[in-house]
Amino acid sequence: MIETQVTITRKGATIAKDVDVQIDTKNEMMAAYYNKAHPYDVFNLYVKYAPPTWTLLRQDEITDQKNIDELTGNLTQYRAVGRPQKFDDGHIEGVVNQFTGPS
Repeated sequence: MIETQVTITRKGATIAKDVDVQIDTKNEMMAAYYNKAHPYDVFNLYVKYAPPTWTLLRQDEITDQKNIDELTGNLTQYRAVGRPQKFDDGHIEGVVNQFTGPS
């Protein structure tokens, strides 16, 4: 489990910064379901609170503001691959795929 802050971009435009999230590893069987990705590249993402003015959508890019990807030496990047779900209390749950380099 990682607790960090992220920046969320959609089609190159930043829609949110300094968003508090939790990133958890996903069960390997479930991870293989999403994009047929390698299970170690798929994670559950929990946005602790999102204001009513925005939500997380499939294909949104999430950049970890604190953690470095060991392969690239750059900030770790993820992409929403499932359909994130927003709840009445303002939190969002979704599935993300870690990727390296620009999309």
